[in-house]
Amino acid sequence: MAQPGLQGSGADDEGVAPQSVRGDQERSVSVREPRVHRWADSATGWLLVAMTFFSPWAFGGWPDWSVWSMNAGGYALGLLLLVKWGVRWSGYRARRWDDGRVGWSVVLLGVMTFSILAWCGISALNARSRVDLATLKRVELSGFVNWLPHSFDQPRTWFAFATYLGLACVFWAIRDWLMLIPSRERASVIRGRRSGLNDSGIPQRLERLLFVACLNGALVAGVGMISAFSNPSRILWMLPHPDQVGEFFGPFWYRNNGSQYLNLLIPVTFGMLVSSASRAVTFREWLVGLGKSSHFLLIPILVVLMAGTFTTKSRGGAIFAVAMGLFCWAVLLFSGSRRWLKGVVSMVLLVGIGGAGALGWEVLRDRFLFGFNHFDAALPRGLDEWTLRWRITVPTELLKSTWMVWVHEGSTESKEVVRAVRVLLDGQGRLETRLVGRAGEQHVTLALTNALLMQAGRSVDLALVRSNSEVRIYLEGEEIPFSRRIVKEGRAWSKQSASVDLHLGRIMGPHDDGRIHSVTLLGYAVSPQQVTTHHAKADGSGFADGQWAQADPTPLVHVSPQPLSPAAWTATGYNGRDRYYQDARQMGLEYPPLFGSGPGTFGNLYRVYLHPHEKGNYFWYVHDDHLEMRLTWGWGGSALIYGLLIFCMLPIASRAGVPVPRVLSLCMTAALAGALLHASKDWIFEMHALLFLGVMWCAVLSSRTVRRGNS
Repeated sequence: MAQPGLQGSGADDEGVAPQSVRGDQERSVSVREPRVHRWADSATGWLLVAMTFFSPWAFGGWPDWSVWSMNAGGYALGLLLLVKWGVRWSGYRARRWDDGRVGWSVVLLGVMTFSILAWCGISALNARSRVDLATLKRVELSGFVNWLPHSFDQPRTWFAFATYLGLACVFWAIRDWLMLIPSRERASVIRGRRSGLNDSGIPQRLERLLFVACLNGALVAGVGMISAFSNPSRILWMLPHPDQVGEFFGPFWYRNNGSQYLNLLIPVTFGMLVSSASRAVTFREWLVGLGKSSHFLLIPILVVLMAGTFTTKSRGGAIFAVAMGLFCWAVLLFSGSRRWLKGVVSMVLLVGIGGAGALGWEVLRDRFLFGFNHFDAALPRGLDEWTLRWRITVPTELLKSTWMVWVHEGSTESKEVVRAVRVLLDGQGRLETRLVGRAGEQHVTLALTNALLMQAGRSVDLALVRSNSEVRIYLEGEEIPFSRRIVKEGRAWSKQSASVDLHLGRIMGPHDDGRIHSVTLLGYAVSPQQVTTHHAKADGSGFADGQWAQADPTPLVHVSPQPLSPAAWTATGYNGRDRYYQDARQMGLEYPPLFGSGPGTFGNLYRVYLHPHEKGNYFWYVHDDHLEMRLTWGWGGSALIYGLLIFCMLPIASRAGVPVPRVLSLCMTAALAGALLHASKDWIFEMHALLFLGVMWCAVLSSRTVRRGNS
């Protein structure tokens, strides 16, 4: 990596060395760096590189052994930092970008860090209970102080404390390592000269650390794309998936985690590319300079990162990848860069977004067009009587037993479905209604065949009604008798058959253009006369959807799904995630709002909460990191964390610090902001690899200078 020049790297507008460096030169020109300090500083750099590389490949930090390995690395960084501080306290004055002065910003960062660790540590020491997973009950502990932070699951809070202690060591080790000016850079810094065409304007240490992170991200994206298309049964072809529900991506056990990891790197890669190119005066100069440095790798790295986010099959990841690309493009246009630079980098972005879209659209198309199809009927219990009505266009080709509508309790992917009603259609005009009991132990199958269901392209209206343990089916407003009835031998059918959720299936075959037009779920059984009335063609459109939507009593659910409709996404509660939010908020009422349930306690306490309700779903995350943090850290702990994040991201620190080009600084801030926004609809920072990368970006941003003249 080429050594950085000074202009745009912390020099003032005249291109002379920063005052802190000149003053340091005058005071301690002849002082040599002690061997212990030099060794500890070098070991810090190598360990940071190793942890940056190791973090995602250790299965993203999902297994506990992975987190403990990263914690051990963090503790080692903390010890190395103590060694360097000890040498400096003995009299050695290291050359630093901040001149070694402890300003108000450093003091405030230290207070915030200590307060967060103290909050977590006190919660563990002052625990109120622990969770017995064998009985799924809380075991109360004695001697806790009610007016201090306290945990309701002591072991998990201790684990959280160990993790955050390691991350705190990482944060301060990175800041200190970046602030030091290594000997190979000192001559260039003191003389205030540029050292070559390809200088990126980024201090060498920061540039190398970011380059390792971005290159490693490209490797993750490459392996992830291979796994996405080859669809192996094991993660990294080594470990089986823990629940066989979510699709993984490369080393990440959940595709959204993989996509957000890449999205944290895309803006940073872009910022480094623009910073390196902005040093050249002409396009030819830049091309010549690329051959003399490793900056040319940033172009394929950026393209691979963007392609990777699309092949994760993560809808949110793809949306934020495009948003990050557009933001970076806007930063470039308003950065005052030369026209040739804007044109070249714009082409790189266009190729990256276009190529990623072409590569990933096939795997994302179904998820965007048909993925948001889970509607919450907001019922605490199932239904004794119900009416399910839907209108479809008969597809041109159907797969065998393609399900269309599913009213159920529990996740569509869960094996613990309690009660469900499933409607299936095959290509021979045969319609099946399956009433499924607890965990599939009971079922009743009702089937009929009708010529109307074989006319491809025809819109048909169907209604399924259950009343007094009887099920009737209506086609085009007329009752059609079932031709076959199958009951699982030795099982009586449950009276409460339908339950709480409506899931729309995909009536798609290999060459199918049919779809579901509208679905209505009523919490009562309509009469044959009402079916005829609702079916009346009063609006001239062929089917009176409005008649069903305006039924009295009001339908539990009435939807007209449209592809790529944000309104439909909201109506589905983001594919049922609103259910998790409701459960989490209800569970949170049991714990003090100021202190929460204790850091790291959500997973076990959520199982305790669900157990008496006999619900079919269990997750150890909320799909909303902000909500989970408020529930576990309380308002007090959350305020400390948000305060630290805001202070790190905003350029309000001391003027003395690491010189970071404005474009890179903006892009890194945007990467963190995008991850925090995405975390409101998914679980991002529950994975240690993402948390580690976020802490790294915070450390860089908190150590930057706001000195004018940075490019």
